[in-house]
Amino acid sequence: EEWRDIESFFLDNSKDSIPIRKARTYSEQSFFKVHEVSELCDLPTVTSTALYGDSTLLAACDNALLKLTMNGDVLKKWQIDEVATQVRREGSNQIQYLDVGILDPHDSALGSLKLLSEDSLQGTKLIDSLFRPVDYINNNSEVLISEFGNNIGRVSSHHPDGIRKTISNIPGAYRMYLTDWNRDGINDLIYMSAQALEGVYLSEYIDDHWQVPKRVI
Repeated sequence: EEWRDIESFFLDNSKDSIPIRKARTYSEQSFFKVHEVSELCDLPTVTSTALYGDSTLLAACDNALLKLTMNGDVLKKWQIDEVATQVRREGSNQIQYLDVGILDPHDSALGSLKLLSEDSLQGTKLIDSLFRPVDYINNNSEVLISEFGNNIGRVSSHHPDGIRKTISNIPGAYRMYLTDWNRDGINDLIYMSAQALEGVYLSEYIDDHWQVPKRVI
């Protein structure tokens, strides 16, 4: 009976047709300028982009990293043997990127964080044994990494002496942010999870330790 009432409500109140909305074209946008880059279009997947400088961009693709002008011209291309899920400039002429290991879902810790200089042909491995890593933050003397994983995943903290600590062992974490959530003058960690227990999570940094994350959304 309740279900029939619900059906009747939608039948009585729904429009006879779906309104057609005009799609906004790129030419109508005044703030951003859009350029088609043929090198990017020829590659299967563009996984991440980042600013390299005031007038250059970095793009991570399947088996390649590209340095581009704002007009889309390719300045340099590094051929890599892996899929990079995140790329950032570090220092004057160095690039850090996350190697996902295997892009398809799996539970092997094959991912890594790598460093590539302008003149290098191959990235140097900085941190290994990661579960499908997708984002990272350089936080003073440690690196925070969201390891999306599959059935197994985590949010982890890595120190220069090789110590690795697990902040959360729940898979699905992807985007990470640092902010002073509790207004104590020290950055806390906020990250989003899109698998298992989905939501937005907060890990406060108190007494030199990352606290057990709690879901805030």
